[in-house]
Amino acid sequence: MLPVPGRYLSEITRALSTLKGLEARLKETRTLLAERKSDRYSMDSQRHVLERTRDINNLMEIKSRTVTLDKAIAGLLASETECLARIASPY
Repeated sequence: MLPVPGRYLSEITRALSTLKGLEARLKETRTLLAERKSDRYSMDSQRHVLERTRDINNLMEIKSRTVTLDKAIAGLLASETECLARIASPY
């Protein structure tokens, strides 16, 4: 390996640190995304049961939570896309 001048070494170290931070953030985001999608799937199953039993009050509560989860999932997907773009970016 060729010797690296000192001024470039600090830039490389900083870039590697940033990359590791982004990879950790991406991993955390993907974990949260999987949990939220699992919760969403579970609520969808509950919603079908409540529709069959015609329990309107609980059905409205589930639908409200579903909308909130959908927004959280959309935000996590955007965060995942941003992390991937930053990791792939040469700058």
